[in-house]
Amino acid sequence: MLRGFIHDVGAFYEGLAVYLNTSLHEGIPMSVLEAMAHGVPTIASRVGGLEEIVTDGVDGYLVDARNPRDFAERCLSLYKNEPLRRNMARAAREKIVGQFSSERMVNAYLNVYMRAMATRGQRKH
Repeated sequence: MLRGFIHDVGAFYEGLAVYLNTSLHEGIPMSVLEAMAHGVPTIASRVGGLEEIVTDGVDGYLVDARNPRDFAERCLSLYKNEPLRRNMARAAREKIVGQFSSERMVNAYLNVYMRAMATRGQRKH
């Protein structure tokens, strides 16, 4: 079902048991960060930045090929194992809060800029 524009994104993600990203090429998709921040385990293709976000078997699953059977098997494993799904959901949320929160990202960028300025200042002397 195609829902179109969704006003309450939080309620949308909270209504999901799992989030699938079947991209062939990907950077770091906001949709995966949002799903994980809402405690939704992600099943994604092992491509691009997705490998930086999802830790296979911990907070979601990475699928080597864009094979529907592989995605289905991972979905079924989470469907059949509620404790695993809950543990992955908790791990997903904790990862996003710990590594990808706005505060953490701002501090990371600030550190990069401060190091760049310090390096530039050292070269002028």
